[in-house]
Amino acid sequence: MSTILLVVDATTLENFESLSKHRIPAAIPFGGKYRLIDFALSNAKNSEIINVSIFPNGNYRSLTDHIGSGDKWDLDRRRDGIFILPPKNNMPGRENIISFQRMYEHIEYFRRSSQEYAIITPATLVWNVDYNLFVENHIKSGAQITEILSSDNKRLNTFVIAIDKLMEYIESYSEIIYRNIADIFDYDTTIKVNNYHYDGYVSYVRTVDDYYKVSMDILKDDIADSIFNTDRKIYSKETNSHPTYYGENATSKNSIIASGAFIEGEVINSIISRKVMVKKGSVVKNSILMNETIVEENAYVENCVLDKETKVMANSYVKQDDNLFVSEKKQKVYG
Repeated sequence: MSTILLVVDATTLENFESLSKHRIPAAIPFGGKYRLIDFALSNAKNSEIINVSIFPNGNYRSLTDHIGSGDKWDLDRRRDGIFILPPKNNMPGRENIISFQRMYEHIEYFRRSSQEYAIITPATLVWNVDYNLFVENHIKSGAQITEILSSDNKRLNTFVIAIDKLMEYIESYSEIIYRNIADIFDYDTTIKVNNYHYDGYVSYVRTVDDYYKVSMDILKDDIADSIFNTDRKIYSKETNSHPTYYGENATSKNSIIASGAFIEGEVINSIISRKVMVKKGSVVKNSILMNETIVEENAYVENCVLDKETKVMANSYVKQDDNLFVSEKKQKVYG
């Protein structure tokens, strides 16, 4: 049985523009058929972790619907399993990382957990990793807290700590000067700390520009092979769709096209989700189209992120020279 408890931090409300208007960042669709949360949960499954908590803020209904019982990640269990732990304070403050006060709201969850170590990690990291490597390195180091960094030394807000030590901080949150585990790591000189540099591909998605970049990254073969490793699969909620339809004049180049799409136009270097329609004479280039988006005939779409059920009207030209164009859910776009 795994000795690791995974705490998924979905408390931060980053700058995702309209994409987070109807959902929290953890639930943003990704890669045509996934959501950002799927990487943390799939890494847990592949690391044989059976106790996972998610701490959301904001509108987390779509997250709850996506996760369901947690069966896709082997977390539908009588003991342990998956727990979505919303804030009990109706007006949680904006945080860079989950606070000890936020954890204290669900202190009984931690008291009931039987694992020895906790990994605290954001819900919007795109990577394929074995969490056991972090804990093994942490134990060997003899440190109280280990921080995981990228190979180029960027912070991933991911930490390893013994459960009993974490409990000390949570239970005394109102008496100590540190708000969260990053503060402890950075400023508490009385404890031993350790760094682990992860040398694989990782993207910390905190803005819509980050989201667009990592989406374009997975169109590269080497990164796709790293993220969607056949030995360590990324799991998601299953949706039944008919095969994608390609019209007589349809073309697709270096793109991900999910099942259930209807393609009659040209798709280049783009990610097309389920039930998207690209009609005759239209071009979609360097763009992300989420579920049930419709691009009407003879439209041109470039450098865009189109949220679910967006409709690009016929003969529209949708491209911004310096910035991404990001639509809202169900928006009608006229170019």
